[in-house]
Amino acid sequence: IEYIQNCEDIGTNLRVTARDAEFASLSHDPGAPCQGASKDWSCIKYLTAADLSLRNKNEYGLQPNETLRESNAYRTVDDSYIRQ
Repeated sequence: IEYIQNCEDIGTNLRVTARDAEFASLSHDPGAPCQGASKDWSCIKYLTAADLSLRNKNEYGLQPNETLRESNAYRTVDDSYIRQ
């Protein structure tokens, strides 16, 4: 086993395996279209701020009763973590 000491050397410290080509073939193609049955693909849909502003806020993100901070309502990230 080789350990990566720091990120600067990541290209030279990774172990080469016989399965590298297999894993590379499974990686996501960011240019792939989102079409057909969703069970058959994985894609990324990029949205602009204008796209997001058109969404019904009651259908996306944290609802007002799901977050401790009122400012997090309808956002998709909850940064109101409280240590227990």
